[in-house]
Amino acid sequence: MNVASSWPCWRTARRAALLSLFLLCACETGQPVRAPEADIKSLRAAIEGVYVLDELHTDTGVFRPPKVEGRFVLLNDTVVFSFLNRVAEGRAITVIGHGTYVLAPAQFSYGYDSMTAFTQTDANTSVSNTLPWEGKHVFAARREGDSVALRSATEEEILIGKDGLRYSLKGKLLRVWRRVPSAQ
Repeated sequence: MNVASSWPCWRTARRAALLSLFLLCACETGQPVRAPEADIKSLRAAIEGVYVLDELHTDTGVFRPPKVEGRFVLLNDTVVFSFLNRVAEGRAITVIGHGTYVLAPAQFSYGYDSMTAFTQTDANTSVSNTLPWEGKHVFAARREGDSVALRSATEEEILIGKDGLRYSLKGKLLRVWRRVPSAQ
């Protein structure tokens, strides 16, 4: 085995050693320790990616493609969202948005700078440029094994794992997203 082929394993071992040292320091002092820059890089590596909508959960049922389709991208401090909803007969809703996200020690926040929704019916098409909220939604971020849990004060929860992302509000699952494997 040459050094080049073992490099990803070495990087993983190094991250594990740094995390172990961080946890050891936290346990020794008995005081909370602020996440170092290495932890932010670890969070970034865990959350960044392209996600494809697998399920939309509503009060009327669970919908999957082709009734609903979507992409959610978190990459390089940018968030991109696209969603197509064909659940109601004779009505299609397409939503496209982009914005930014910020990672800080034990914190994740994101918001949209632009959002456009097109609603198309047999009779007409309407357009709205209303943002879903002003500013950023702020989440406490922490590792839970191989996953990252993001929880907000408004009871939003985003669980991100190697296979995808699950979005819940007040304990109710709303969307399930599958992670697109990277081409590394």
